[in-house]
Amino acid sequence: MERKGKWTPGLWVDDGHDGKHTIIVNSKWGEVARVAYIGCYKQQHANARLVAAAPELADALEHAVNWGIGFAKKTGERPTWLDSAIAALMAAGVEV
Repeated sequence: MERKGKWTPGLWVDDGHDGKHTIIVNSKWGEVARVAYIGCYKQQHANARLVAAAPELADALEHAVNWGIGFAKKTGERPTWLDSAIAALMAAGVEV
């Protein structure tokens, strides 16, 4: 399946703090995001991991949406999660 997202491709990683209060998320092409400290280091690291996982999450959701659309066409039954999954992809700029 062709990647539809327009974001930086590939693996994104939480590269840790920049020496201040910001966590850097990088790809092999360079920095893609900075995650600010908002009063709790645990939450900041969780936010950074979520940002770093975004490309893989979007790819998995795209596969699920394609499956759901195929299922709906084949059976006439639309999965209850399909509309919210499509909306999430569209919010990320993916045309469905």
